[in-house]
Amino acid sequence: MMVESGWVTAVEPGALWVETIQRSTCDSCSAKKGCGQRVLAQLAGHTAQLRVAVPADDQRIYASGDRVDIGIAEHAIVVSSLLIYLLPLAVALLLGALVESSAAATGMATPLAVAAAAAGLLLGGALVRRLSARWAADRRFAPVLLGAAS
Repeated sequence: MMVESGWVTAVEPGALWVETIQRSTCDSCSAKKGCGQRVLAQLAGHTAQLRVAVPADDQRIYASGDRVDIGIAEHAIVVSSLLIYLLPLAVALLLGALVESSAAATGMATPLAVAAAAAGLLLGGALVRRLSARWAADRRFAPVLLGAAS
């Protein structure tokens, strides 16, 4: 389980809204000061707001401003990464290759392949959107409240 600390920004019955500043990956990276992502994150204060369910057995009363630890399963990160990055590219590449191989006899192979790759990328993006909407309610992909930060 990957763990991140954050601050409670709002409390609602059975859930917390937690704001995280994504520093854990920057602190573990060897690039340190040579990375533009770190500089942009510091300038913009890039934050993420997550709705985290409070477990039924957690009797603590949380308030806005409390620091908490949340976690997400590694499989959720791996599956999400594959879905977001690999699926659109795979669809685009396959569609482009199919069109180019079928249009190789004509003089329009390259323009058709480029158009098919772009259409495949859009189709892959639409598939990602549809699958992520379906998985939005899946508890396996939801962040888990681990408790108050130490």
